[in-house]
Amino acid sequence: MACIFSAVSAICLILSLLLSDKIRSIILIVGKVLAFVALITGIIGTAVGINIMTNFTAGVDYKWGASSIIGIIAIIINAIGAVVSIFIQ
Repeated sequence: MACIFSAVSAICLILSLLLSDKIRSIILIVGKVLAFVALITGIIGTAVGINIMTNFTAGVDYKWGASSIIGIIAIIINAIGAVVSIFIQ
């Protein structure tokens, strides 16, 4: 879901450059809100995934794999994108 929200947010922010002022303000607000929704869903999804792998894999020695690291990097990139979207006017 976080990937879908991020893509829709980017599309909304790009469309806000091309449309008239009345529609532009609505789409700009939607883009900003979706950026933060993507951040929150990404944090929740990554935390749940890491928690499941560390606590519910019986008899398996779990190490931080590539998926955990990529998830954390994606959260950092989403956080930067959400902060930058605030400054778009």
